[in-house]
Amino acid sequence: MTNSNLNGSESRKQTTQTLAAILRAVHSSLIQSLKKRREVQTGKEVTPVEWFHLLSGGPEYKWMHPLTQAMSDIDALLDNRTELSENDFAAVRDSLLKLFDADPSPEDFKNKYFDAMAADPELVLSHATLKKTLDQLPQKSVEGNAAEIRRSWHISERRLAHMRSTGKTNS
Repeated sequence: MTNSNLNGSESRKQTTQTLAAILRAVHSSLIQSLKKRREVQTGKEVTPVEWFHLLSGGPEYKWMHPLTQAMSDIDALLDNRTELSENDFAAVRDSLLKLFDADPSPEDFKNKYFDAMAADPELVLSHATLKKTLDQLPQKSVEGNAAEIRRSWHISERRLAHMRSTGKTNS
């Protein structure tokens, strides 16, 4: 995947689909790793229903919300847009780089994610694939408010066009 291969909306969409698949693999590896750790700590097997409830409502797993939100944003973009602009593509790259960079900030997600990665080689491999893919993407800055751009991905193209025509959005 070279920069010259990323020209055009269709190519950007295919690359974003690839990123979404890699992100799902990272998420799956992370969840499996955390489940194994939980079972070792408690000394008992966690049923799928228990695990779902722990992940979705347990305070000890709230730190995973930024990853879940990133996945939701990218899925919404792929579902609601027939074409991906260069700015959409830059916003995808930017949000994932901020989420997964090794900057030692006090953010809960990064601290717990990198702790989990240190304990699980499978997660390290998934992360390496994501990092390699992100490193190959064109480095274009996001124009505008990245959070607003990501929110707009959750709105259908038709509704977004209507909102723009009536002046109800800045996107």
